[in-house]
Amino acid sequence: MRAPIDMMGTTSDVVYQMSEGIIRAGVVLTALITEGHPLLIASLDDMNIRGSQIWIGYKDHCGEKIQNFIQCIQDRCPDMVNTINAEYLEEQAVTDGASFL
Repeated sequence: MRAPIDMMGTTSDVVYQMSEGIIRAGVVLTALITEGHPLLIASLDDMNIRGSQIWIGYKDHCGEKIQNFIQCIQDRCPDMVNTINAEYLEEQAVTDGASFL
């Protein structure tokens, strides 16, 4: 089970925690902020999507298109969750509720 993210911390702290040290994930999270969607980071946390899972969702499911990734997060896209879970076996992504586990 992952440690909770302190959403009251600084933006850089939240990005660092959510990226789990994966630079590409940090770049994607920064793009969410730049595109005006910083609250989607909390949605990713609620979907148990962090680190490598962020990169898998962005790259493999959304074709490295940030607008597609934004839409998938907003829709809590089950297909993206399935793509992530097929490629990343250590932690399972869900469509919602991971923040409360």
